[in-house]
Amino acid sequence: MKVAVEISGQPRVCELVGKFADQLVGADSVEWHIVFWQQNPRPDSLSWRWWDLIPDTWRDLPDRDFVLAKFRSNLPSHHSVVTYSAAPRPVITVPQGIVAEHCDLRSVYTMWRGWSMVGAQREQWEAEHGAYDLVIKARPDAAFDRNLDLATVNPQVITIADGPRDPGCLEWDSERSVQQYFSDVLFMGSSLAINTVNSIEHRAAAFCSGVGLHPDLTLAKLLRSEGIKVCRGLWTQEFRLRQPDFSQWIK
Repeated sequence: MKVAVEISGQPRVCELVGKFADQLVGADSVEWHIVFWQQNPRPDSLSWRWWDLIPDTWRDLPDRDFVLAKFRSNLPSHHSVVTYSAAPRPVITVPQGIVAEHCDLRSVYTMWRGWSMVGAQREQWEAEHGAYDLVIKARPDAAFDRNLDLATVNPQVITIADGPRDPGCLEWDSERSVQQYFSDVLFMGSSLAINTVNSIEHRAAAFCSGVGLHPDLTLAKLLRSEGIKVCRGLWTQEFRLRQPDFSQWIK
């Protein structure tokens, strides 16, 4: 089984990178595709916690050789970084008429730009080396609560974490009289499904008319419009529970 991992945006590298990688069970190879912003100034503390999310020595992104060496030392032997880019943080102009529900729109669109960029790298790699069986959208500051047997994951649907459920991520589906849930921290699916995910920056406006933009809810609407089913996995996610440990990533 050939698996891809995509991470992008701020280099929030910490102990969870290795933990997440070790939790991926059943793949013959796991190939990482990475885009990090070159400049990552403060502040980056969370609104409800006061800790740093990025190592000081990664505020100005280290040179390529150092970054790749750190990933090699923190990943299992059958994992490899196959594409890596250091990119200027994009200057984002939010489309007119879109308002925030409870988020910073420029931060959301910057995140989505990173998705688009790393997805393009992965698509180019697949064009030259063949398609992946499964693509995982991940981040360097998140992991699962248990090992994940990748052979049990259905790539024909998008699989997300089973909570905790943020009420802001719930959408009422009037056709089925149920609430739809999405979380964009850790999720996975086929290459084609993740390509749709990575197109969200340029398609979000169509799903925000008359309502505030919530990133998870907007993505759920996009996937439903394309007939891509979403299911909850048997795992939850470890995400921002404590001050990250940067010790394995600094000089």
